[in-house]
Amino acid sequence: MASGDNNLVEENTAYGNTNGIVLFPNVTNTRVRGNIAVGNPPIQQSTSPTGSVGVDIWNQAPPGANNVFDGNICVTAVHAPCPGLAPSQVPRKPGS
Repeated sequence: MASGDNNLVEENTAYGNTNGIVLFPNVTNTRVRGNIAVGNPPIQQSTSPTGSVGVDIWNQAPPGANNVFDGNICVTAVHAPCPGLAPSQVPRKPGS
């Protein structure tokens, strides 16, 4: 999760959380690159309309906040690009 100005969120792995990578509304001039965020929320968590729904990357910052998303791997996103996973892309484990 990022807040403030001039952050670098790089080469992280986020999976099995309510949300993966979140940029809060006050975030500006932040670069989010080379991250793997999949399975947020975890498969065991309800995503029905009555349950909570999470996403892999969630950009809460307003348009014009100058945040950049580059080379991330995700399945779901809100207000951020989320390219599809290629069959050759395998999420890495933390520390590998």
